Amino acid sequence: ILASQRTRRSLPELGVNESAVRFPGALNTFSKFSRAGSSWIRADVPWFTLEPSRGTYSQSVLAAMDNAVSSASSMGMSVLFVVLGTPTWDQPQNPASRAGGNPQGTNLPPIDSSAYAQAMAELAVRYTGQNVAWELWNEPNNSIFFSTKNAAAYAQMACGAYRAIKAVAPDATVAAGALSGQAPGWLAQAYTAGLHGCFDVLSLHPYDPTP
Repeated sequence: ILASQRTRRSLPELGVNESAVRFPGALNTFSKFSRAGSSWIRADVPWFTLEPSRGTYSQSVLAAMDNAVSSASSMGMSVLFVVLGTPTWDQPQNPASRAGGNPQGTNLPPIDSSAYAQAMAELAVRYTGQNVAWELWNEPNNSIFFSTKNAAAYAQMACGAYRAIKAVAPDATVAAGALSGQAPGWLAQAYTAGLHGCFDVLSLHPYDPTP
C-alpha cells in the first residue's frame, strides 16, 4: 500500500476512459486502474438514453452514474462525465438537416441547444460537491459525433451548457472541446463564435502517431 501511495504521488494526473455508464460491468476494472495510479475515470453518458423524452430522466442511467461516482470515489478517483448524443425529440426532422446523421440521428446538432444546457444543469445539481467534472460533448469537429462539424453551433451549445452548470454548481469543473486532433482552424472558428470563456479546461485528443 505504501509503495502504491508513493507511486501515485510521484505521477502526474492520469486517467482512463471507461464506458462505465453504458456498461456497468466495467466498474470491476476500477480497482485495477486505481492500483495503476489513475486519478480520473472518463465515462461517456449518452444524452439520448439519459433523457429519452424532454424533462424525463432515466433512473437506470442515473443509477449507473451514481455507481460510477461512488466506486471511483471509494478508490480515491474522480469522474469526468462526457455527455453527448442528441435525443430524437431534439433532432431536426427535415431530410436536408439530417444529412450526415447516423441512423439514430444522435450525431446531429440539437435543434434546441437550451435542452442540452438544462440536462447538464440537472446533472450538475445532482453531483454538486462530489468528485465529478463535466465534458461538453465529444469531438465536435468530427462528423461521427457532430454531423455538421459546425464550430459556431458547438460554441452556442457549449456556452449555454457552461453557464447553466455554473449557475447551479459554481465550483464545478467544465471541459469543452474534446477535439479530434489539435484543429487550430476549427478552434479559431469556435472562438470567433464566442467559445472563449465558456470552459475551465480545453481538452483535445492528439492521436499522436509517434510511438
